[in-house]
Amino acid sequence: MRQEYEETPFARAAESFAAALPRRIAATDVDLAKIVIPGWRYDEIADAVLKMYEKADARIMPLPVFDIANALGYSPVPYRAYGPRFHEVFLATSEDAFTMQFRGGNAVILFNDRRRPARINYSVMHEVAHNELGHAEPSPLAEKEANYFAGLALCPVDLLEHYGIENPQTITQLFNVSEEMAVNRIRTLNNRRGVRRNDAARRFHEYVVSRFRFKDAFQLDLFTRVNRSVSAAV
Repeated sequence: MRQEYEETPFARAAESFAAALPRRIAATDVDLAKIVIPGWRYDEIADAVLKMYEKADARIMPLPVFDIANALGYSPVPYRAYGPRFHEVFLATSEDAFTMQFRGGNAVILFNDRRRPARINYSVMHEVAHNELGHAEPSPLAEKEANYFAGLALCPVDLLEHYGIENPQTITQLFNVSEEMAVNRIRTLNNRRGVRRNDAARRFHEYVVSRFRFKDAFQLDLFTRVNRSVSAAV
């Protein structure tokens, strides 16, 4: 979440810096499953993802998350870059990532570089989401929206549907996401089957299907051919 400072905080002692860090919503503080995003807000978030793709000129899956964050001006920096005395302070703020907003508009996403790459990608995209959605204050709803934004941006189910991808291991390899997210994206795809797309959903589908290519095109081609062969044999 965002927080403004009058001076560069890294010049302060760790104790003083800790008091200035942005407030967070801990996962244990609220059951996000009980938080409901209004239906119209899903369309707004999807449009925000498309605007992010455009601003960062994103065209490849898996998304180059750090390139996107840099293109948007958020300059991701690992926790360990500032030494051990700040590392523990950062971890106390978030075990994954958080955004520091400096006076003058410069934003920095700090992230825990001890996490696995897929978790880091998700955490950084989650912070990008907070900034792109204009979340000025921490709230359970803001966390839920950022989660939705990150999942939609990193692994659009429209691409899973278009290419017939339903294997979690294949999804983790093609999109550089965790297996947990892969399973969740498959569940989202299954829940969406037979549901008529509204204008926003059609716009999103047409955009991602026409715009993105996979970095590992050979693997995608191999998967597609094997999948079609299996389907034809059934």
